[in-house]
Amino acid sequence: MSNPDVIIIGGGIAGLSAGLHLAERGLHPLLLEADEKFVGGRLAGGEIIQVGGYSFRLEHGMHGVWSQYRNLQAMLARHNLRPVFVPAQEETWIHKDGRFMGMAPVGSAIRRSFIPPPLHYLQLFLRGKFLWMLDLRDWASLFNVWSGLIMAVGIDPFAENQPMEGITLGDVTRKWSPALKSFFLGLARNGLSSHPDAVPISGFIAFLRFYTLLRRDAWMFSYLPEDGGTSICEPLADRIHELGGQLRLGSRVKRVAREGESWRVVWETAAGEESARAAEVILATDSNNARKILCASFGKSIDELFFPRALSNAVIRLWFDRKPRAGAEAGIFTG
Repeated sequence: MSNPDVIIIGGGIAGLSAGLHLAERGLHPLLLEADEKFVGGRLAGGEIIQVGGYSFRLEHGMHGVWSQYRNLQAMLARHNLRPVFVPAQEETWIHKDGRFMGMAPVGSAIRRSFIPPPLHYLQLFLRGKFLWMLDLRDWASLFNVWSGLIMAVGIDPFAENQPMEGITLGDVTRKWSPALKSFFLGLARNGLSSHPDAVPISGFIAFLRFYTLLRRDAWMFSYLPEDGGTSICEPLADRIHELGGQLRLGSRVKRVAREGESWRVVWETAAGEESARAAEVILATDSNNARKILCASFGKSIDELFFPRALSNAVIRLWFDRKPRAGAEAGIFTG
């Protein structure tokens, strides 16, 4: 095969976005995706199955496109690929502590709060169902929770170049009460996907500032009208092909090596080992696979690099024989 301009390792939404940005500027990228059938990573569409005469594609789970994802939405709109999103209505917090289990709507309370940011979380304490979730321990430690939120308002780790090294999310929330600690860790779990003791506090603060703390309407997102593959990933891949890029499924990258002024990327397929050279390589895969590739390529020299620890997850699908009651369509489980 002819050598591409850039090789992108990973065909998830990050790799597809990088590929399209390069292709629309006249370059010819090669995307290598390990999955043998579907492009898109966790946003990919899966096999088509039938339940009760209804056909749909299996996927990793429901995905929300937040209002802050302006670059993604602009890229989709620029190529006439932006789907008609379905706005979210409500998110519920479900918490279990011993024999107690409660639930409270939280999404609408935050984004429709009449209290200006960054104090808009106080609106939750005007909701009876939210107060029912708290006990004496929560009220006793409320100052610790409030001081953590004030720190998030007062510090911008990126703009001020304050990495706050050595302090983790677990350190800051250790004295928080069980319910409020679970609530905020549940929010963080959606975005940071790691154990609290492995999450730098600067990352958590950046997460809060980006998603919800500085604006009430920042807690607004939409769902895709169909699965992620049909709505976004496959149209992106098709557009890259139209612009001269290449995408290879079933290509698991094993290692990269420097050869003169270029890089050689070696990958494995069902037919055997293949390789290609490119002036630039973009690593657009998850943390675990990135570590494997770099270890195989550079050995112990990468030991000083930090790789976020991922958490395992499960997708549980429920089928109903009748229409469920109207209610919140999303939320978080804690406890």
